[in-house]
Amino acid sequence: MIELRGVTKQFQTKQNMVTALDKVSLRIEKGDIFGIIGYSGAGKSTLLRMVNGLEQPNEGDVTVAGKQIKDLTERELNQLRKKIGMVFQQFSLLETRTVFQNIALPLVLLGKNKSDIAQRVEELLDFVDLKDKKEVSVNKLSGGQKQRVGIARALATNPEILLCDEATSALDPKTTQSILKLLKKINQNFGITILLITHEMEVVKEICNKMAVMEHGEIVEQGSVVNLFTSPKNDLTRSFIHTIVNHNIPRSILKRLNQRYPIYRLTFLGENSEQDLLSRINKEYKVSTRILSASVNEVGETVLGILFIQIEGEENLLKEIEEYVRKNQVSIERVVYGEGLATNQ
Repeated sequence: MIELRGVTKQFQTKQNMVTALDKVSLRIEKGDIFGIIGYSGAGKSTLLRMVNGLEQPNEGDVTVAGKQIKDLTERELNQLRKKIGMVFQQFSLLETRTVFQNIALPLVLLGKNKSDIAQRVEELLDFVDLKDKKEVSVNKLSGGQKQRVGIARALATNPEILLCDEATSALDPKTTQSILKLLKKINQNFGITILLITHEMEVVKEICNKMAVMEHGEIVEQGSVVNLFTSPKNDLTRSFIHTIVNHNIPRSILKRLNQRYPIYRLTFLGENSEQDLLSRINKEYKVSTRILSASVNEVGETVLGILFIQIEGEENLLKEIEEYVRKNQVSIERVVYGEGLATNQ
């Protein structure tokens, strides 16, 4: 559906050449909700502009819906853009026009007749739950309502792809949740592929099935959301995950630990989170396990449990226990702690 292969994009400033994207490669399948997360200046917005053809790469290829962007004429590019909807951070609406007029705008520009426009707008008003705001001026709406108008407008032409540029960052937490539910509904009901960029890990955790982490124009890690939450390899990925998943052990507990015995991080997925694994370890291996910290999170549709424990036992026995845990489809790794924060050993 969307593929970038070795894409590099540079911009010339007065002082020097800036590399916004550096050999970026990723693939987004049809039906994905793919999240790209990174801080300001990571290259996220430039990547989005590559997908809709607003920027051309200095190197590499961008393919969207089977079409290589660089090979398209301006007319062909405009045809492709009809398959792509855009949702913006600051809504980008005509503030003095009505909700109806804003949603209808793309259809008016395409020269659709009035009856077809009216029918499509009514369908979309119903879908985004704004039927009672049809004739209301946009400047009288709340932020969440404005974003619903923006989403409805993006859906007006029945796109195959929806690009979301920080679509929830200007909204309060409650409104953010309602917009995320709407995006998920769009994906499920219409099969629309969604590519969203954000700096909020909560957004990725809530609705994305795949993700990529960007820093300084590079993708430092990518994969399924569940896999990256379970076993992040990059420090930046870990730091984003730590903002919403508890990885700390109280210092008061750390101070009382016997440093002779290792600390383990166990990650449970789905049904495994319900298993009483520790009691079976204690019973079978005759060891003492101590729970230091625990958290349970929902990552999309998957339950993710993270448990930090200390096991008192000799090294040979600990190796056996590690293997036993892995055979039970539970991730286990030894960790070391500094200032209460876990880092891989």
